Amino acid sequence: MAGISSTLSIAKTAIAAQQYGLNVTGHNIANVNNPDYSVQTADQKNMKPALYGGFLFGTGVDTYQVRQSVDQLLEQRLTTELSSQASFEELESYMKILEGFFNENSENSISNVLTEFWSSWQDLSNNPEGSSERVVVFENGEKLASRLESAVLSMDDLTRDINADINSAVTQINELTSKIAVMNQEVLSSELNRTANDQRDERNRLVDELGKLIGIDSFEQSDGSLIVNIANSFTIVSGVDTYALSVKDNEVAIESSSGTDRAISDKISSGKVGGLLEIRDVIIPKYRSEINELSREMIWAINYQNSQGAGLAYFSEPVIGDYATDDSRWLTSYAFGDKIDFSKDFTMWVEDQTDAEARYTKINMDMSLSEAALSGWQGTAPSGVQSIYKLTVVDDALIGDKEVTETDGDGLAGVFGLVLTSGAATTVSTTLDRAIAEQTLTVYNGPDGTGVIEIKDIGGTAKRSAASIAAALNQVGGVTAYASENSATFNTGGIANAQDGDEIKFSFYIDGLVQDSSFIRDSSAGSVQEQFEDALLSVAEAVNTLNEDKDLFVSGLKITSSSGKTLGVQDFDVQDNSGVSLDTFSDFNEGDTISFTIDSMSGTATASTTSVSVDLAGVDTTDQAQMSLAFSTALASALTGEPFTIENDLSTNSVIIRTTDGSDIRLKNAGNDTGNNATIQLSALSGTTADAGNIDSILDFTAAANDSARYNATTTSADSIIFSGQGTQVTV
Repeated sequence: MAGISSTLSIAKTAIAAQQYGLNVTGHNIANVNNPDYSVQTADQKNMKPALYGGFLFGTGVDTYQVRQSVDQLLEQRLTTELSSQASFEELESYMKILEGFFNENSENSISNVLTEFWSSWQDLSNNPEGSSERVVVFENGEKLASRLESAVLSMDDLTRDINADINSAVTQINELTSKIAVMNQEVLSSELNRTANDQRDERNRLVDELGKLIGIDSFEQSDGSLIVNIANSFTIVSGVDTYALSVKDNEVAIESSSGTDRAISDKISSGKVGGLLEIRDVIIPKYRSEINELSREMIWAINYQNSQGAGLAYFSEPVIGDYATDDSRWLTSYAFGDKIDFSKDFTMWVEDQTDAEARYTKINMDMSLSEAALSGWQGTAPSGVQSIYKLTVVDDALIGDKEVTETDGDGLAGVFGLVLTSGAATTVSTTLDRAIAEQTLTVYNGPDGTGVIEIKDIGGTAKRSAASIAAALNQVGGVTAYASENSATFNTGGIANAQDGDEIKFSFYIDGLVQDSSFIRDSSAGSVQEQFEDALLSVAEAVNTLNEDKDLFVSGLKITSSSGKTLGVQDFDVQDNSGVSLDTFSDFNEGDTISFTIDSMSGTATASTTSVSVDLAGVDTTDQAQMSLAFSTALASALTGEPFTIENDLSTNSVIIRTTDGSDIRLKNAGNDTGNNATIQLSALSGTTADAGNIDSILDFTAAANDSARYNATTTSADSIIFSGQGTQVTV
C-alpha cells in the first residue's frame, strides 16, 4: 500500500462521493417548486479495507444508492383523501345545480305555486258555482302541473349531463391506467441494484390523478411494479397489464381477465365517478320519487273529493254507438287500485234519449268479491290452507253456471311443517308436493264442452303455479282466469353466526327455474339483511333477463312475481371460512428477504400450498405500519388465484387472511431471518379456532423451531332463514 497513492485514492473517492451528493442536492433544489417531487438522498458507505503491513487500512467512501424519502403509507392515505375530496366536490357542484330547480326564493317556486293552487280552491269553496273561481282553479292546476313537470324534466336533463361526465371520466381513467402500466415497465427495466426515483415520482403523480377520478387501492410488488385495484378488489392495473373500464347502458363496467365485462357501478364509492354515481343513482331518484309521490297523493285527494259530488251538468254529452268492456283485470292492478275501498258500493244513473221521452236507469255497482272453489284439489297437507279461488263474472250469467273460476295464486308455494337447516341438501319439489300434487282439473258446462287440464311440471298442460294454471284455464272456452301477484318474504334474523369472510348461499326457485345466489359476508358493506337484499335484487335481475320480462321485483326482503309464479328457496347454506390476523412483527431485520409457507387445508376445493417471500429492503422493521404493509403486499401477490383474501388493517397495523372455500389455514416453514429470532403474533378471527396441535399463538422464524400454526373454520348449523309466503312460512 503506497502512502501517497492511497491517500490520493481516498481523496478521489471522497471528492466523487461529495460530488454525487452535490448533484443530488442540486436536483432537489431544482425541483423545489415541483409538487410531485420526492426529496432524494445519496447514501454513502465505507469501501472495502485493504490489508497492508498486517493491518487493515480504509480505502475511502462510496455512494451506493440514491433513494427517495417517501412514506408509502402516507402516500396511500393522501390518495384516499384526494379521492374523497373529488367525490365531495362533484356532489357539491351538482347539488348546487339541483338546488336551483327548487329555488324557494323565486315566484315560481313549488311552495309558492302550491299556495296559489290551494288559495284558489279556498275561493272556489266559498263560491262553488262561480265560473271565474273555476277558471282560476284550472289555471293554477295547470301551472302547478307544469312546475312539477319542469322540475322532473330538469332532473332528467341533469342525469344526461352526469352520464356524459361519467363517460368522459372513464376515458380519462383508461388513459391514466395505460400511463401507469408504462411507468411500471420503466421502473422494472431501470431498477437493477438501484432505484428509479424520478420514474416512481411520475408514477405516484399518475396514481394521485387516478385516485381523484375513482377510489383506488395500490400495492407495490417485490419487483417494484404496482398493482392498482378499484371498487373493492377489481384489478385495473397489474404490472404492465391494464383492464379497461367502459360504460354500457349507463353502468360502469370493467373488463375481466376472461374478456367479459362486469358492472361495478354499485361498488364505486369515491372519486369523481363515485360522486357522479351517487348524485345520479341516489340523490336525483330520491327527489324525483318525492315529487312523484306528492303528485300521486294530490291527484288521488282531488279526484276523490271531486267524485263525492256532481258537476254543473248532471249528465255528460250523449254517447252513441256500440261499446264493450276491455279485458277484465284486478282493480288493484290499476293506478290507485290499492286505495279503492272494496267494502263500499256506488250508484250510477243512465239517461236514455233514444225516444222522445227520456228514460232513466239506476245501476247499483256491487264492489264485493264473490268466492268459489275448485273441487278435487289434491295435496298431502290437507290440514293447511292450500289455495283460495275467487270468481269474476264477465257476462250476464249467474254465479254457479261454471264450475272453474279464477285463481289468484294464494298459498300455491305453501310450506307445511318443513324445517331445513344450513347445509342440508333440499329441493323445492319436496315442499311443493305437499302444497300442489300433480293432478287433473276438469272444467264442466263450458261452451266447448268439458275441458281437461293436466297439472304437472313436465309434459302437462300447466305447471304447478298460479300463473301457469291461469294461462291453461284461459284456453278453456267460457273461462277467464287471472293469477294475481305472488310474493314471499325472507327473515334473515336467524343468520346470527355468519362472520366477515363467510359465504352465504341459497338457490331461488321460480316455476321450475333455479337461480343460484351467494355473497361474502362483509360488515363494511352493510348488515346481513342489507347484503341479502342486494342478493335478492341480483336474483330478480338475472331471472328477468333469462325470461326476457320484468315479472320479478324486490322490495327489501320481499320478492314478488307479478304474474303469480310459484316462488321457493332451497339449498341454503352458510359456508364458514377460517381467518387469522398477523400483527406485532418483532425482531425482523431491514434488508432481509424472509419466507414462510401458507396452506389451505380440508376445504371444499383442492388443498393448496404457497410459498411467500417478503422483501424487507427499505422497510423500517420497527414500524408496525410499514411491516403490515410489506407483509400484506407480499401475501396479496403470492396468493393471487388461490382461495384466500388479504386485507391490510390500517387501524390495527395487522394483516387479515381469510379463506374463501371453507378450508382451514396453516402457516409453517418460517425462516431466512438474519437474527434467527423474529416472531409474528397470530390471532384467530371470529368464527375460527386455533388448532389443538398449535404450540402457541406465535409464528417463529427461528430455524430450529420449524414452527407450524393451524387455524380451523368453526362449523355451525345454527344459521337459518325464515321464508314466508302468503299465509305460509318455513324456517330454512
